[in-house]
Order: sequence, then structure tokens, then C-alpha cells
Amino acid sequence: MKRKILSHSKLLKHYGPAHYWRFKCYVELVDKRIARSDKVLDIGCGDGNLLANLRQGRKYGVDINKNYLKVAKMKNPNANFREAEAEKLPFKNETFDWVFCTEVIEHLKRPRNCLAEAKRVLRKGGGFVVSTYNHQNFFNLITTKAFSKKPRFPEIHMREYNWRSFTKLISSYFKVIERNQAGSSSLFDLFLRATKLPIGDFMIILARKS
Repeated sequence: MKRKILSHSKLLKHYGPAHYWRFKCYVELVDKRIARSDKVLDIGCGDGNLLANLRQGRKYGVDINKNYLKVAKMKNPNANFREAEAEKLPFKNETFDWVFCTEVIEHLKRPRNCLAEAKRVLRKGGGFVVSTYNHQNFFNLITTKAFSKKPRFPEIHMREYNWRSFTKLISSYFKVIERNQAGSSSLFDLFLRATKLPIGDFMIILARKS
């Protein structure tokens, strides 16, 4: 029996408004594209919420936080989890049909190492979903933070990107298929979809390994 994706109300209650809307975007972008037999890896899987809401696929996750992995296993009892760094994945070449790396690269000292590893473990033609914080989002633009000569990042971020730098980075490893974005509320997401303005809080790219 196929397990249903959590309802919007349950997701909203669990994650809070900001996390819910971008999490919803990740799932809706690829859920219908993933087959039951596909092997799916979530890099920096956290507590396993993304994997738990994908209806299909043989699921794997890696994270450096043991406590997150314990929770992830409870939510995904049939999935395989390992403690590992994003820049050094414990899998053979071309193991997976899909690789996710959502809201991870902004925290890494060596994001290119992570992307190279994601490409290595992904089969040819496989799908890659990656997201990161948009430094030129609506809030940063109206507060002029986006134009600061010395960018101000949260302590947990090593770096931040805009659409141009993010797309350029991902394009150096994968073929970009689709670009999307997520805001922090349903109303803001409707505004983004209507205007196509690239000012969402998070940038999302669907790519392929050529």
C-alpha cells in the first residue's frame, strides 16, 4: 500500500509556516517522478522528514548528527541511514537514481566537494534536487542587506548565493532542468508564482547528471 503524503495541515503544524512551504515545494517537485524501484539518497537528511513524505523509492540518508539520524530512522523504519559527511559519501559510484541536497551547501566549507560527491554516486541520467538560501530575497532587498559590500550571514552559514551564482555553481556539475523557489507562506508563494520575481527565500534546482 502506498503511504500518503502528510496533509497540508499536519505539515504546517509540525514544521511551522516558514519550513512547511519550502518543504512542500521539494516534495511536489519530484514525488511523481520517483519510481518504487529508484534508489534515493538525502544528503544532510536531518530528522528524515523529506524521505518520510516521498511516496516511492528505496530510501537512504546521511547526516553528521547522530541524534537526527535516530529520529529519521523512527520516521523511516525501512530506510538505510549512515553517519557521514556530505563531502565524503560512503557509497560506490553511480549507486542512486535520485540525490537530494536541500539547505545543506550554505553550511559547508567545501560545497564543491559535496556536489562532486553527489555527482559521483548518482547514475548517469539520474535526478539531483538541490536548494539553498537566496541572499537576494525579498527581505534582504528591502533592508538593503543584499547589497552590502561585506555580506552579513547568519553564524550557521558559511556562504550565501543569489540565483546567478547558484545556477552557475550547479551547472558546473549537472544539467539544470528546472528552477523553482519557495517563500515563507502560501500567500507569498502565490505572489512569487504570479510575478516570477526571483526573490523567494529559497532557491530550488532540479538537475540531471549528463
